[in-house]
Amino acid sequence: MLTLTAAEIRFIIKILRRFTVKKIFLLFLSGLILLFLTACKPETASPEQAYQESSETLESTAASADVLGRDIVKWQEAFPLQAASNDKNHIEQSSPTGYNGSKPIQRWEWTPEIKVNFRGIAFSKDYKEDRGHVYAWEDIFETARTSEKSPGACITCKTSDLELIFDEYGWDYASMKMYDFKESGHSGIDCFSCHDPETRHLRVIQPAFIEAMAMRGKPVEEASEQDMKTYVCAQCHSEYYFEPGTTKVIFPWARGLSPEQMYSYYQEEPSGFTGDYTNPVSNTRLVKAQHPDYETFQSGIHAAAGLSCAECHMPETAVTAADGSSETITQHWITSPLQTIDTSCLSCHKGKTEDWMLQRARYIQDSVFDSLRRAGLAIEEAHLTIEKAASDGLSNLAISDAQAILREAQWYWDFTASANSTGFHNSELAHSNLSMATDLAHKSTQKILRAYNI
Repeated sequence: MLTLTAAEIRFIIKILRRFTVKKIFLLFLSGLILLFLTACKPETASPEQAYQESSETLESTAASADVLGRDIVKWQEAFPLQAASNDKNHIEQSSPTGYNGSKPIQRWEWTPEIKVNFRGIAFSKDYKEDRGHVYAWEDIFETARTSEKSPGACITCKTSDLELIFDEYGWDYASMKMYDFKESGHSGIDCFSCHDPETRHLRVIQPAFIEAMAMRGKPVEEASEQDMKTYVCAQCHSEYYFEPGTTKVIFPWARGLSPEQMYSYYQEEPSGFTGDYTNPVSNTRLVKAQHPDYETFQSGIHAAAGLSCAECHMPETAVTAADGSSETITQHWITSPLQTIDTSCLSCHKGKTEDWMLQRARYIQDSVFDSLRRAGLAIEEAHLTIEKAASDGLSNLAISDAQAILREAQWYWDFTASANSTGFHNSELAHSNLSMATDLAHKSTQKILRAYNI
């Protein structure tokens, strides 16, 4: 039953006093007609139907009645404007603030301390900025971080054919050799990484993400359209590890998505997982964070405002069609919002200018980067201090205590260092992580110095 407050009743009376009896009668008659038309409408679409019809992939009416299947050429022909914007993912360029970007520059050029901090893992040999998604399949075989010995798990987020691979092999694909798939003709990242080939609506294909979300009580089958605009990215832009023995991909979310909760999870050594590598400088067993972008974003200010990844990185954009008409599409150039400030930022940040937004982003990233360097250098110092202590024959107890503290310090530093955006996704979390990392690294060093009685 509809219930009105006293204030609402007074407001309605105030409005009605402005109408003559004739106008009130006409309004009443219009209401009856509207009620009749509504009653004659077909049954309301189910949430699933509504989601499908509102999906971005049906923006264009071209070939709307056809099932395009997994034929990428048909998709490009049906959605030429989206395909044209997707072609821009081949661009290799720096970001307007100078951080991240899609040029394959080695990260140690501006953070040389990673050569010590990542000693013992291939990130010390090759740690380039990623190129656009269109290069993912090519680059996974070109990077010095993989070899013919690398497991099939490494291709998990590099091909839209993952669902076909998983249908054929199940999780066994993860323990196969990655190079077994190199000449298989599998696609890289394309339309089907995010869109169902039959229905065209958004979907996720990464089984580890699907399992992790079900474990959290948030099955992807029940996700809203707004959620899916983030989930299609989160399925790959998240922290994960390979299960010992099977190399199955697992998301460490059993206790939550915060860096503290994930570190606590890792400390329990799930399935015997003790870490990704041992740094030979300090002989410390370490966990290598893997671009925890979703975990960082989901507790940030933009997620709290209800935004998805796509609204900033793939904004609604007006483009000119072949016939000269204007059409609004979801941009498929997946890039930094700082390349598209007008559509990515100013649609919400009313009254601001593009220059103001750029300078604000630069201020945030400069501040985080300064903290990142301080933490990274403090961690490097801790590695080197432990190395010297071991060579000097310092007590194993002091060294093991320092290693335990260093392990945690490097986790918090790497959580922010490996995530994209140089802290912009969640600057508060970034500064918190880096503050803890710096403090812990200093404590690790001090543990050794006190053993020297310094």
